[in-house]
Amino acid sequence: MNRSTCNHWNYHVTANRHRIPALAWVAFVACTVCSWNAAGQEMSLADGIPGLLEAYRTVNLSSGESGVLMKIPVVEGQRVQAGEVIAQLDDALQATQLKIAERRMASTGELQAARAELRLRQLRLEKLSQMRAEGHAREEEVVRAKADFDVAFARVQSQEDEAAVRELEYLRAEQSLQRRAITSPIQGVVSRLDRQEGEFLSPVRPEIAQIVQADPVLAVFRVPLSEVDRIREGAAVPIQLDRGSATGTVKFVGVSIDSASQTVQVKVQLPNPAGRLRVGESCRLQLQGSTTGAPAQGS
Repeated sequence: MNRSTCNHWNYHVTANRHRIPALAWVAFVACTVCSWNAAGQEMSLADGIPGLLEAYRTVNLSSGESGVLMKIPVVEGQRVQAGEVIAQLDDALQATQLKIAERRMASTGELQAARAELRLRQLRLEKLSQMRAEGHAREEEVVRAKADFDVAFARVQSQEDEAAVRELEYLRAEQSLQRRAITSPIQGVVSRLDRQEGEFLSPVRPEIAQIVQADPVLAVFRVPLSEVDRIREGAAVPIQLDRGSATGTVKFVGVSIDSASQTVQVKVQLPNPAGRLRVGESCRLQLQGSTTGAPAQGS
């Protein structure tokens, strides 16, 4: 072995002697960090998984109708029922159109005249047919009477179809009038009013109000993947709140995993009849107790 080869071999040996302690130190630090993370997670789980209260449903109420807002009979913070009127658009034109449609629907004169004409044509055809059988009428007279009867019958059908159309026009006018009253689709609280009386509602800006249903409320958590198997839909779970504790029912366990945090979304339903729980309030999901229940369908 020459000197150059020897020096090259000695360099690698020396380098490896310095590299081995360095690799060992990196491994040690990695193990320490992992141990710290595990301990931190255990501490977090012991304290409960943090979450926030959300509204059960939030509706941003708008309208497909255009017009002037004549009346807004509610105020912010008011509790409303499903179907209660939140805003009333100007409906004078629609009310007039409904009266016209009602009058047209009630008009039956043309139909009665067509039916009377049909009865007359039928009697004439029967009379001529009898006379033709007795040899007192020509064939051409019977043929003409049959054609007149068919025309009268078609006229009755046309009038009956027209009457059905008038009924549909009445229903359309009635629905058009009803659409001028914007109602709440849910029971909840008016959390925000976006318009005032006298403003013009247009397709460009159709927003009217926001309705929030806060009974029940939903507690939303991001549960670590390692713990999510302990939770089942329909199970009763303890929830720690800022002002006490409550028991909720698991309504939803996510089917997808957040890749960044390796967590799964879980939603717990809490009753809130008195409205003491506020949307946005912090809470914690306790996993120490039994959180298992009947598995959800399909699991």
